Amino acid sequence: MTGNEIERIYLKEILPKIRKKDLRSVRTWCKKSGVEIVRDSSGEFVAKSDFIRAYNRPFTNLNNKKTIKPIKINRENYKPKSAEGKKCINFLMDI
Repeated sequence: MTGNEIERIYLKEILPKIRKKDLRSVRTWCKKSGVEIVRDSSGEFVAKSDFIRAYNRPFTNLNNKKTIKPIKINRENYKPKSAEGKKCINFLMDI
């Protein structure tokens, strides 16, 4: 490669990396992830650096979060309908 060329990754190569089976799904993933798809005579492709950045974005966002807020569950209002559910609740309340 010369210095002016951008490394390409074709949509068919992206399929197994994002665990999709159809090119339409890859196009949708790229659109949602903000990766521009380019088409020429050799096929559809994206810039490899853009794909890697978008692919690793969820992990980057997780590292930037300071704290994870716990989910509050109101257990007093839960009333099981089945006999097994009632036994399970009684068992858990005794702990």
